[in-house]
Amino acid sequence: MLRRYFFIWAMVLFGCLHSAGQEDLRFYHIDTKGYRVKTVFRDADNLMWVGTSFGLFTLPQLESRNPDGYDRQHQRMRTGIDRIFEDSKGQLWMVTHGSGIMIYDPKTNACTADVADLLGKKNIHIDKNRDFSIYIENRRNCLIWQDHQLYALDLDDGNVRSILLEDNGEQVMKVE
Repeated sequence: MLRRYFFIWAMVLFGCLHSAGQEDLRFYHIDTKGYRVKTVFRDADNLMWVGTSFGLFTLPQLESRNPDGYDRQHQRMRTGIDRIFEDSKGQLWMVTHGSGIMIYDPKTNACTADVADLLGKKNIHIDKNRDFSIYIENRRNCLIWQDHQLYALDLDDGNVRSILLEDNGEQVMKVE
């Protein structure tokens, strides 16, 4: 019987010591005003961006008592934000639902809605009437693809590499 109490006392002591060594984790509710959260992104300055079914918000904006107290979003970005990437200049590249791809500069609140035209100036030929995908790696390398054409854009020096992918309908057969 004494052995059982000793075991229980030891487990309680062990549990107290174990929990004292853990970080203090806090979970709390953030009001997104009924908008569905689609993506969350932390930029190089450690600012959390939340892409919702209505647009782009910052975490501090959502934590405030009045999220509309200051409006960081450009009017064009009042659309669903599906993914967010950041380039080396601190601009956010956003894949949106229904409005294509946009580039947003949080420092100037400027928004480039016609990314296909911007890429065309860099000799990247994208048909803006059809879907295309984008991915930014390490804030420097931008991959853009549509159908069988893949472009690699170095965001720092502007160099572009183009790759034509041939396939048989199921898999890539040849890369040039």
